[in-house]
Amino acid sequence: MRVISRKILRDYCQTHADVCDALSDWYRVASKAQWRNLTEVQATYKTAEAVGNFTVFNIKGNRYRLIVDIIYEHQRIYIKYVLTHAEYDKRCDPASAKDALGSAPRRTNGKMTLTINPSDYAQLLAKYQPKVIETEAENYRAIELAQELEHKTHRSLEEDTILELLVALIEKFEEENYPIPEGTPHSMLLHLMESNQIKQENLVGIIGSRGVVSEVVNGKRNISKTQAKALAQFFSVDVGLFI
Repeated sequence: MRVISRKILRDYCQTHADVCDALSDWYRVASKAQWRNLTEVQATYKTAEAVGNFTVFNIKGNRYRLIVDIIYEHQRIYIKYVLTHAEYDKRCDPASAKDALGSAPRRTNGKMTLTINPSDYAQLLAKYQPKVIETEAENYRAIELAQELEHKTHRSLEEDTILELLVALIEKFEEENYPIPEGTPHSMLLHLMESNQIKQENLVGIIGSRGVVSEVVNGKRNISKTQAKALAQFFSVDVGLFI
């Protein structure tokens, strides 16, 4: 998935340092995921839920809520808010949740090559005026325009092309200005265990004996390649997160 609006994570970390590592680990998981629907999201984050048009993740157990807009069709995630549990309860109404279990419709590309209409594309360029992003304000505006196009029904090929251009410009700016910490295999394990309420005993037999599990979870033993594969399968994530 391509995750957009890193600035929200960075800004929240500046005032809530205790959640920074968890948000960074979530970002790493999401960036390597290929989720096609909510069911696949819940294979990794069991408590994730659809609320209105958004998907809500519990972060740091149940202390924080991360609210995102997932565009399954194009494998993009737009980060909307990070809130404490108390802030979330004040601002959001879970009763508005809608069913998001089914996969989003996907466009299929056959052998026919579609051609952009130069006149229509020129009009869209004049309207959206995509350019190299140099400031936070320009990035914010580009994200607004991208989301506007994301949710437009029956987009034209020209609009799809503009959208891809906007996303590429946003990603370039955010990669340069809002780097996400790499983290470690151990921090990733702790993050996924906490997110799914997994205890050490749940991993016995998955990565080894009770003693081995204790050493791995407590950072006294590195995660081996064999254990990385087992953990990736257990949590339904990319094996590279544990290597």
